[in-house]
Amino acid sequence: MHRFTTIVSVISPAAGEMVDAVAAGAANVTAVRQAHVEAGGEPSRRRLAWAEAARGRNIYTLVDFDPAQPLVDAWVARLGGDPHAMDTVSGVVGQGGLAEYFLVADDVAGERVHWYHGLLHSLAPRRVVPIESRPASVVDSLAHLRPSPPFPDAATLVRAALSYVPTGLSADASDEPATLVIDVG
Repeated sequence: MHRFTTIVSVISPAAGEMVDAVAAGAANVTAVRQAHVEAGGEPSRRRLAWAEAARGRNIYTLVDFDPAQPLVDAWVARLGGDPHAMDTVSGVVGQGGLAEYFLVADDVAGERVHWYHGLLHSLAPRRVVPIESRPASVVDSLAHLRPSPPFPDAATLVRAALSYVPTGLSADASDEPATLVIDVG
């Protein structure tokens, strides 16, 4: 299905506020916030918010969530050696797909950074854009988005996620947990 709007996912702890601020000041941007959708639990809100975003009639629709968040969570758990449900949550990607672009703020921490700047970046480099955690950075990034090949289909993404591990692990001599290091060059 072809969409009129370009869906851009803002990834940040402050994504909701940034999405609202940008949409309030730009005539060509609509905001869809997962928390504002009236529904049951998180999966229902995410699914309904994604459907609302896909119906967008503006040039850009900003969302404050990743529609594939259960897959991201399972991948992070798998990477950390924790129990995960990657095989059972993989279908979530096929239900609506991914955003066309991900604006990933500098305040995203932990292994999620490796999902966006590692795995997704390796699959579609120009569709994962690092930003500062402020609305002006979102506005600037929207003005500079460039077409490129899209993310792969759901099955290819899941296969890539199952085999992708950041390029290096390092730990200092202390008892601190290992720190993941990735080269996205």
